[in-house]
Amino acid sequence: MSRKTIIALCMALLLSGCLMQPGNIEANDPYEHIRAEFSQCRAQALKMDASAREHQSVAQYHTAANLFGHCVERYSTYTTVVSADEMLEMQALSILGFIKAGDLQSAEEQLQIMRDAFPDHDLYFSDGSSFVDSIYLLLDTAPTASNNRRLLNVNPTVSAERQRRDYWLQY
Repeated sequence: MSRKTIIALCMALLLSGCLMQPGNIEANDPYEHIRAEFSQCRAQALKMDASAREHQSVAQYHTAANLFGHCVERYSTYTTVVSADEMLEMQALSILGFIKAGDLQSAEEQLQIMRDAFPDHDLYFSDGSSFVDSIYLLLDTAPTASNNRRLLNVNPTVSAERQRRDYWLQY
């Protein structure tokens, strides 16, 4: 064999080893199926939530809230696979779904689950107000340390509406 032939064969072998199928990389990821299942669970809950919004259906809001909660519960042990931010957002959507469905007891329970799972985490609205503080105000369940409503980081409109409601409930 000539030197050129040997070099050509070596180059062909090297190049064929580099041409791997894209699926081979993912097949080695043991958590890919968990990510796919979580994405599917999340998509199903988001679809139900969108349908509830479109139809203004209390039953669908309740179903969507349950789906969000189910996704969080089912995949909460996979902290290395599913990010805490995604879990926190899904838990928040579950709380909001229960509030929209009028099931305030379930919303309170989900809020407590969220606070237990993510004690030092919060979500913030575009105006900088706190999701957790806003839900505490809406549900009237602020912890004793935050019982003074003026200390809660909530949108001024939400706070004013709550004060108006409380005023009229007194008379």
